[in-house]
Amino acid sequence: MTSAPMATHMLLSGNMKCDERARLLNVFNKATLANSISIENILNSSLQRPGALSSEIYDMRRHRAGEARSGFEIARLAYDAHVSMHHCEPSRP
Repeated sequence: MTSAPMATHMLLSGNMKCDERARLLNVFNKATLANSISIENILNSSLQRPGALSSEIYDMRRHRAGEARSGFEIARLAYDAHVSMHHCEPSRP
């Protein structure tokens, strides 16, 4: 007789759709984009002529970049943990 955890593993592996994995991947993708945009904002700030950007605005952008980086890391960890626990990674060709 198959135990419940094994049955769950069998249901979620292979080509079966896992809505939670898809949701977490969507969150991860959005966090990746937010992180990239925040880094781009800092890089663009550093390319402006000296004195064109106040230190307060630069600090605010750095703070937002830190928050975006944290969100990215949390989303990545959540996705990786879910896939590892439920074995629901997408099948590879």
